[in-house]
Amino acid sequence: GGHAAAILAASSPSGWLYGFDRDGAAVEAAQRRLELEFAGRFEVRRSNFSELAQWVPAESCDGVLMDLESSR
Repeated sequence: GGHAAAILAASSPSGWLYGFDRDGAAVEAAQRRLELEFAGRFEVRRSNFSELAQWVPAESCDGVLMDLESSR
């Protein structure tokens, strides 16, 4: 949620954010955190980045930030 909040703040007032994580608890926490300040400017899903093209509209993205931490 921290990077997402920074991106939304920097792209205010009209920037939009698509977020995803495989961890359902992380998705819920991000939604709660972002809703307080950025309601209506983001969509967060439980998903894998490999599914990005299936739900982010073509040519609607100006940048991508991925946290590719290894799962050990």
